[in-house]
Amino acid sequence: MWDGFAESPFFDMERQACEENGVRVEVCEQLLIDGMLDHEHVRIFKPDAWFSTKHMAKPPKSVDCMVIVKNNSNEAIIWFIENKDIKSLDSIKFDDVIEKFRETSRWAESVLNEFLTEIHLKEVRAYFVTTLYKHLPEEKWNKRIKDSSLIRFSRHSNKIPFANGYFMIQPLPSPQEICY
Repeated sequence: MWDGFAESPFFDMERQACEENGVRVEVCEQLLIDGMLDHEHVRIFKPDAWFSTKHMAKPPKSVDCMVIVKNNSNEAIIWFIENKDIKSLDSIKFDDVIEKFRETSRWAESVLNEFLTEIHLKEVRAYFVTTLYKHLPEEKWNKRIKDSSLIRFSRHSNKIPFANGYFMIQPLPSPQEICY
C-alpha cells in the first residue's frame, strides 16, 4: 500500500498516535499488532510537520491529524481530525477550524494521488474532537450539544471539497476510536 512512502512528504509527518492538547483519538484493536500500529493498514500523519517554516515561509493552518486506514481490498478511509481541549463553546473560533480542514484537504488531495496510487478512496471523514462536557456519556453529550453552536457549525461546514465530493465536520467527544 505504501510504495514510495519513504520518499514522500508524508514520511517525516508520521506519528504513532493522534493526540493534541490532551485530546486523543485512538485506533481500534484490529489495527494494532502487539499494541503498536499495523502499518500495513493504518498510518497517522501530523500535517503541522509539513506545514512548517522549513517548507513554507507562511504556513497555512492545518488539522492535528490525518489518518489513513485501508482494508485488505485496498479500499481506504481518510480521517481529518482536529483535537481541542475547550471549556466552553465561546472559546471555539469556528472559522479557524473550518479553514484548518479546508487547507489540509486541499494539500492532501494534491499530494495523495502521487503516493497512494493503488488505493481506492472509499470515504473521507472529518472529526472535531473536544473535551467539552467530557464528563458526560456520549448519549448525554449528544443531547447536550444538539441545539448548540457546535452542531450549527457542523451543519454549515458540509461544503469542504475533497476527491470529487464533499465532507462534513462532525463534532465528537473525547476520547474517540477509529476503525475501518
